[in-house]
Amino acid sequence: DMEQVSAESPGLEDIPDRMVSLTEAVRQERIVRARKLIDISISQAVQPESTMPPIPTDNVLITDKLIFAKIEKAFFSLSTHL
Repeated sequence: DMEQVSAESPGLEDIPDRMVSLTEAVRQERIVRARKLIDISISQAVQPESTMPPIPTDNVLITDKLIFAKIEKAFFSLSTHL
């Protein structure tokens, strides 16, 4: 029974090393790309376009919340792509 189960679902040891390193490389590449995207979205969130009117100080808290929401969203979409 045990042999039959292992035959049906091959373990990691059955995957060639080349494949493992390839998938790891792909994962690393995705992480790097995602980090760049997050950096871009953070900088866009922190530095709003110059066309935007200056924000009154009582709205700063709301802006912070929006920035963190954007960052959270970016991290969430990153985690779903890994």
